[in-house]
Amino acid sequence: MQFGNSSTSAASPTFYIATAYLPSLVIVSNGNTPTVSLPTAINVYGNVSIGASTTLNANAGNITVLGNATVPGNWTNNGTFTNNSRTVTFNGAAEQIIGGTSTTTFYNLTIASPVSGPTIVQFSTVPFVDNNLTIPRQITGVILREIRTLNNQTIEFLKITIAVVPW
Repeated sequence: MQFGNSSTSAASPTFYIATAYLPSLVIVSNGNTPTVSLPTAINVYGNVSIGASTTLNANAGNITVLGNATVPGNWTNNGTFTNNSRTVTFNGAAEQIIGGTSTTTFYNLTIASPVSGPTIVQFSTVPFVDNNLTIPRQITGVILREIRTLNNQTIEFLKITIAVVPW
């Protein structure tokens, strides 16, 4: 679902999403600076794309990026993401990529395990995690480059595959 375009009349419109499910979340700017605000938790069954000069405000809702059969559920931040102490969870059945030209600061970042198969998340930009990074033990493989914490402490994985086996 796309928010903002050249026909959006206000210079800085705010869109409030009042649904728990979206096929995708795309925020674009063509001369305006739209903000999408989440008053409740949301599941995105596709990609999340925050365009230049736009804002995604987690406000009162956690975000789960699930993807679907044809779209893995990538996160592209070329604008501003306001985490508001909320959790973003990646739980796709295919490889997911967190990237964009802007650094994303997550409050809580969870890389969850799908029903079957490995979870692979690649970072094309280095995200920050203010609070908790959660990688459940049932995950069989995850590829991370590095993550920076709030105090700019780096947890470096250097594209090593981490294999975690259930007890």
